[in-house]
Amino acid sequence: MGHQSYSNSNEASDGKSTDWKYFVTSNIKELITMGQVINYKFSSDCIVEYIRLITDKIGGKGEFARVFGFPRTTVGVWYEGKHKPALDAILRICYVTNHQIKDIFNGYRPDEIKGVNGVFLQNFECSNRRKQFDREYTESRLRIVLKDTKKAPSMREIARNLKCNRKLLYRHFPKLCKAISQKHQLNLQACRKQRIEQGCLSVTEATHKLISQGIYPSRRRVEDILGFQLREKPLQETWRSIIKDQVWLM
Repeated sequence: MGHQSYSNSNEASDGKSTDWKYFVTSNIKELITMGQVINYKFSSDCIVEYIRLITDKIGGKGEFARVFGFPRTTVGVWYEGKHKPALDAILRICYVTNHQIKDIFNGYRPDEIKGVNGVFLQNFECSNRRKQFDREYTESRLRIVLKDTKKAPSMREIARNLKCNRKLLYRHFPKLCKAISQKHQLNLQACRKQRIEQGCLSVTEATHKLISQGIYPSRRRVEDILGFQLREKPLQETWRSIIKDQVWLM
């Protein structure tokens, strides 16, 4: 059985809603008395039936996902009975709909859902509820990144900073994302070119230093001076060209 964590406001603004902590404590105590926490699978059919009932009453899986803040795919597998929601998820649904979990386990089928679309629901918050996608804000941030002449982050980094899925960004802003990605690649190429040029200069200096001391500038000796290995081909070619030109001195 999976585990999910949720947070909530302590109390609804009208002062009449059940406190979340009290609700959980009292419901768990009742379940322990019933022995249903240990025998959770015993009531699995009741839970699936309850999920289907609530889903149909509020307008389908998509609406259920929006109202309660669960992923739609998760709601789908619950509705189809392929997986059963964790106990804390059931508690949350009952909390929002103002139903007692022991009644659900006993096969209770509510005729109405008092909590949905009321103050009771409006004051309930969950840590994993998906944030509404702000297209205008996201586009403005992408344009700022594209215009920035000092930094060229990758789309992966941008998506992480925006707390947004990278594929979602590409789907909504394909041209902007491709332009930013191209800018990032060009920046990587420029950085590599600069690093190679600096590396070649360092190889040249280290090699000539050994030659000036009358020491054969073997690759190992040059690497010892530099503090890194000549793994990249341009650095190796620079070293070889100097050895070839200066071999008569040895």
